[in-house]
Amino acid sequence: VQLYQHGVGVRQVGKIMKSLLGEQYSPGTISNITSAVMEDVIQWQNRPLNQRYCALFLDALFVKVRRDTVGKEAVYIVLGITPEG
Repeated sequence: VQLYQHGVGVRQVGKIMKSLLGEQYSPGTISNITSAVMEDVIQWQNRPLNQRYCALFLDALFVKVRRDTVGKEAVYIVLGITPEG
């Protein structure tokens, strides 16, 4: 989903899936999979967060992204620890 949202076409996603998983997926299948999980992704992105965290761990992973040119972009990772554990 993230590749597709960032402008990587369904054919390119199919090639990436082939190299990672060894399976060939058609552009239609990639599109169907993306559509099927988008509702869950949007729900997760809009979920309510806790009011209080005891600790936050922040990090970033830089990945190469191709749009008009190839560049690196940060994927931010945040882990929050609540008082309940």
